[in-house]
Amino acid sequence: MNKTTIYLWICLGVLTALTPLGLIAQGAPWGEWTGKELKEMIGFIPEKLKGMEQIWKAPFPGYSLSGAESTPLEYIFSALIGIAAVSALSFIIIKALNKNMR
Repeated sequence: MNKTTIYLWICLGVLTALTPLGLIAQGAPWGEWTGKELKEMIGFIPEKLKGMEQIWKAPFPGYSLSGAESTPLEYIFSALIGIAAVSALSFIIIKALNKNMR
């Protein structure tokens, strides 16, 4: 592995270690607002966002595997699943791009 790759893995590890900070944060996570919360914050719901809440449903609503109130372990597990999914997708894209460049 080159220095850049090692640096990126270290950064990913640090971000993973910081994941539990979300457990003590107040309010909704940044960017995960409902239409109602967004309207309270900025006074309106953007037109294109209005119908989007019905289209996308989170795989683990509230970071819970059981559908009830999430536990700290479920919260961290959700982060690890997200990291694995993004890493796998990135790996596949990079391999495909490298194959096409040859």
